[in-house]
Amino acid sequence: MNRVEKDPSSRGGSHMAKRRSEPARGAARVDRKPAGDRSRVAAGHVDASMSRLRRLALESATASSPLSLGQARLVVCAQNTAVSRAQRESHRMLVRLGQERRQLESQRRAELERRRRAYDESYALLASRGIRLSPGLSLRPEVTAIRDPLRILAEGDSWFSYPVPGSGGGIVPRLSKRLGVPIHSLAHAGDELRFMLGVDQRRELARELTRKRNAGAPYDVLLFSGGGNDVVDDPMCLWVRQWDVALSPAQHVHESRFNSILAVVRAGYEDLVALRDAVSPETRILVHAYDFAIPDGRDVCTYGPWLQPTFLERGFPTVGQVLILLDIEEGDLASDERTAGAVRLACSSSSSARIASS
Repeated sequence: MNRVEKDPSSRGGSHMAKRRSEPARGAARVDRKPAGDRSRVAAGHVDASMSRLRRLALESATASSPLSLGQARLVVCAQNTAVSRAQRESHRMLVRLGQERRQLESQRRAELERRRRAYDESYALLASRGIRLSPGLSLRPEVTAIRDPLRILAEGDSWFSYPVPGSGGGIVPRLSKRLGVPIHSLAHAGDELRFMLGVDQRRELARELTRKRNAGAPYDVLLFSGGGNDVVDDPMCLWVRQWDVALSPAQHVHESRFNSILAVVRAGYEDLVALRDAVSPETRILVHAYDFAIPDGRDVCTYGPWLQPTFLERGFPTVGQVLILLDIEEGDLASDERTAGAVRLACSSSSSARIASS
């Protein structure tokens, strides 16, 4: 036996080696199949599994023994062709969604790589030939060009990357044009702070800061915009109380819940500072605040609205309902400061909404 195994020229040894190598070649062929073929293979497995389940379910239906909940559902699905077909399509959809998710992630990474190359090439060209300063940017009139432009990195949400035609693309492209220097942007609309400082994007940010510092040219500035999407939109309903005419505006905020949400945002900023300190301590972080928003229910090219849905869900009256309900002039409310404040707020919001719409 040992002689046969050690002798590659023997017939038995050659046959055994061939049989041992076949599964590996088959596995390699499967791995090389394109995504479309893998999708069809996965859908075929789903169909075969569903056929076996239907057969088992019908066998269970003919027996007199008790059924589990899962068996009962299988029997119903097997007896109902439409439900069975819908389940098969649902499984196929899950397969497709998984593939599309991987494809979108691949496209996102490719876009980030494209931005990085464009930034590096633009910056290198400007640094070698000098940057012509825009009027008013130089502190000394005699200085019209510089050869050591600011190195700026940006990470954030739609304030930095606004994918709406005619909007100018957000703050980052406008600021880049104003300063006359390229800005390397990792931002994309709708992003949340908890994801920016989550595992994947945290690594991307740290990798980029480290890359430039190791090259001897660390970023001078990190522009950061985050936290708004973590607080408003659908999650906003969690920290706004149901409308109660007896409560003041401040009392309609569920303070403990709101503070919990803000704690997550604060944790993100704390980690951002710690990350900067660890990999690029020379880089300064610049952030921004928000203006007063009017919950008038308007969206922007199907994005939004972000505030009004929560107030409607919580039963808040509209501006028109407040004025109809009171049906009195603001000057007659001096004795009731809370109500007067509500009317003033309603009137100012109504005026602001009209101005914004005009």
